[in-house]
Amino acid sequence: MAWGSHAAMVSSRRSLEQQAGSLVPEVLSRLAALGEGDTILIAKLVAMLGVKESSDAESERVVEELVRRALSESALVAKAALRVLAYHPSPAALGGILERRHDGDIEVQSYARAALAERVRLGDTE
Repeated sequence: MAWGSHAAMVSSRRSLEQQAGSLVPEVLSRLAALGEGDTILIAKLVAMLGVKESSDAESERVVEELVRRALSESALVAKAALRVLAYHPSPAALGGILERRHDGDIEVQSYARAALAERVRLGDTE
């Protein structure tokens, strides 16, 4: 399996899904330690939060972190968070999406609008 190949990505996602509940606290603590520094690593860790969480308390912490990252000054981090927020079931996830709907960065704005459209498509009535 070649590094970065489609098969490697699928394998990584499967192993993340199997470990999902146990990885959330680790990912949240790493995000807290990073602050706003390494945007590429932050974007990757934010994407990992898209895997299903194990408890309600963790879910609340995840959505808070995702909304915070969706409001980031870094377009890369904001777009990663918006991709995850599009599928997060919490009504609080809308906060991060709606704030970026009229963003000055056209890419971030389009990600926010796409996230909102996806929530509507999935049946979110709020």
